[in-house]
Amino acid sequence: ILDLGAFDGTLLKILGEKVQGNMFAYDINESLKSFYEGSEISYTTSKEECESRKYDLIITSQSLMYFSDLNFIKRLFKECLKDNGKIFIQVPDVLENPCAITLGDQRSFFTRKSLKKNAETLNFNCIYFENLQPKKEIVCLLETGKNIVKSVEPEESHDLNSIIALLNEKSSVIKKIKERIYILGTTINASWVGALMNEENIAGFFDEDPSKKNKTLLKKNIYSEVNSVSEVLLVPYPDESRSLFNKFS
Repeated sequence: ILDLGAFDGTLLKILGEKVQGNMFAYDINESLKSFYEGSEISYTTSKEECESRKYDLIITSQSLMYFSDLNFIKRLFKECLKDNGKIFIQVPDVLENPCAITLGDQRSFFTRKSLKKNAETLNFNCIYFENLQPKKEIVCLLETGKNIVKSVEPEESHDLNSIIALLNEKSSVIKKIKERIYILGTTINASWVGALMNEENIAGFFDEDPSKKNKTLLKKNIYSEVNSVSEVLLVPYPDESRSLFNKFS
């Protein structure tokens, strides 16, 4: 199993508890090696080493969009996968969660349609994990096969240009906020809203995760108990706003 963009190896360590096999981790940062000391996971920053063996499973979990060399990825997928091997892909769905494009170090953005098209050019079937909640990610499995199913994906209702226009429209509204408010969450959505607001109007952030308590985001305190929040709570998650409102009101 090869995890591309493995960071600290958490995913491989979890998999290692479930399945037997050789685990390999690739990332670009030499300093990440310290996370693998004492483990059976082989860590490398070398593309050539990655391409020197074949794999039953290649994983790109929240990492594919950061690779500048997609030809390296394509070579791995085509040349380094065993017969009946599989590729797991998990990327942000920028059509469902436009704030995902505000992470400035991403090199590529993907949609269901573009992922499927690229998979078919490499002779893979693309199988989507449907009905994920909330709908903020695209998760799919690529499989080799003699019969490639070239199903037609429905037309996407908007493109990257319309997403940028939407974000510009929302940002102009956020910048006009004059009330002192708390922001729900510590996700990219919450960070984006906080970065646009005047600092004096941010009372803090609220996150139910107790491990976030007493930490900060954008130099503002993070609270984990709802009774700590005495002012307006801004919910930057439109698809979940009704259920979240009912939960915290």
